[in-house]
Amino acid sequence: MKRVSRGLRSIVAFMLSISLISTMLVGCGAGDNSDANTKSQENVSKDVEEETKVESDVPDYMNATGYPIVNEPITIKVVSTQTPVQAHFDDTVSIPELEKITGIHVDWELVPWSAANEKKNLMLASGDYPDVFLRMFINSLDVITYGSQQSTFIQLDDLIEQYAPNFNAIAKQYPIVKNGLKAPDGGIYALPRIIDPSFTSMLSGDRLYMRQDWLEDLGLEEPTNANELYTVLKAFKEQDPNGNGQADEIPFYGMNLGNLMNNLYGSWGLMNRGKKHTMVDMNEETGELRFIAADENYRDMLNYLNKLYSEDLIAEELFTSKWKDVVANVHNGAVGSYGGFAPIAIGTDINYQGMNALEGPFGDQSYSSINPPLSPTFMVAITDKNEYPEATMRWLDFMYSEEGIRLFDLGIEGETYEVNEGKYEYMDIINKNPNGLSVAEARNQLLPSVSGWVSVTKQEYFKGSEASPEALAAAEKTTPYHIEEVWPEFIYTTDETDQLRALKSDIDSYVAEIRAKVIIGDYVFDDEGWDKYTKTLFDMGLDEYMTIYKAAYERYENNK
Repeated sequence: MKRVSRGLRSIVAFMLSISLISTMLVGCGAGDNSDANTKSQENVSKDVEEETKVESDVPDYMNATGYPIVNEPITIKVVSTQTPVQAHFDDTVSIPELEKITGIHVDWELVPWSAANEKKNLMLASGDYPDVFLRMFINSLDVITYGSQQSTFIQLDDLIEQYAPNFNAIAKQYPIVKNGLKAPDGGIYALPRIIDPSFTSMLSGDRLYMRQDWLEDLGLEEPTNANELYTVLKAFKEQDPNGNGQADEIPFYGMNLGNLMNNLYGSWGLMNRGKKHTMVDMNEETGELRFIAADENYRDMLNYLNKLYSEDLIAEELFTSKWKDVVANVHNGAVGSYGGFAPIAIGTDINYQGMNALEGPFGDQSYSSINPPLSPTFMVAITDKNEYPEATMRWLDFMYSEEGIRLFDLGIEGETYEVNEGKYEYMDIINKNPNGLSVAEARNQLLPSVSGWVSVTKQEYFKGSEASPEALAAAEKTTPYHIEEVWPEFIYTTDETDQLRALKSDIDSYVAEIRAKVIIGDYVFDDEGWDKYTKTLFDMGLDEYMTIYKAAYERYENNK
């Protein structure tokens, strides 16, 4: 049975008394005010009736507002990922405190990061799944299959409306939050991690950094366009800026080719809807979707990269390198510029500063290597086995509150962090760990959110490399050139997914193959080579590929 609070019963009784008095006044000659009084009574009665209805919808076991969430402790089962360096969540400071606040105990099943997808798929296929999937790499196909079609992931819209005021406040401020979550049937089946749109260094993440002492020693300025970048890299290669008398300098070293291309696309007017859409963007002149790798500007950009590669200005390892390779080569002192995360993530004192958006050969100068605020889009889903979906939604919504964000990013005030002159700072248990742990190691032992969480990532609380002075300065430099619109991940129907999967497998593989060959000089993008390449794309089904993409894009636009 649903309960009506004692306070609300008192309000109802009070309003009935007022109603009776008003009736008596009308009978004693209230005259011309009788209609107004009657309407006023009706409006008040409707308000009380609505409040009573909302309150009566709240299950007996929980509270609609305030903490704890439940009258008596409950337990929910949650499966989540754990990286090799993370402590069990129960051993962190955040999770026990969350239970203390909410009254909800969690039976955690933690899965190795590398096995998350396989575990998720096995659970869903067998029917042996938990109350909540959290940080388990839920994708758009999962949302369609297990949400829209099978209802294994329950639809969250009503729960969000009634029990998620913190999430709703964010969604109202940033409409992309809800718009980007909606499945083709219009429902929401999972909640995201949200990056505060004002935290621009986090939205971009990896970027290009250049060594300032080499620029100064060679009497050079930071490049402002693609031609100047070539000139600077050439000088790094030929003028011995490290002063050891050997030609061992690496002008540019990136953690992968995609990192370099993503950070250069804006100089050719490409990828103008952000990093979630590296193959398709918008042709600003026609207002039509554009396949990036079939555009003439893309052709020119690859020819530019071929020039850099052929003159040994970018490392040969760019096609196979990883972040650890960047770190190792930077520590060797031979790298003039690199693509990746801020210098603090490398652990170097070398003065690397973020590069600005470069002007390209056709006058384009934008910074398009930006993620949408939903990153990832689908971080958590509630399943149909959950006996407490209302309480679970309130439990999740706490994580979107300021208190919840601080709890997962910083821990507990007075234990793991303190506030000095308005700034949030880790205490010695993290900064100078008594067990000799580094800051990163201490964070992994004390906070479960280091690898992302269902919450909001805000600059004032976040302590990763994206919040370092170098990263913030780099983001401030490129902000005036940021693209105006960033698309979230699009959601496809099951049929579209099946068709697109086959098309993408062939087309994307072919694009990657020719891209690599052009850069290293094994394929030439002259007119003949370009025509042959684009014809092959259409023969492989590019028109159908774009038709499916357009359908998903139009649904996203209609959700706005």
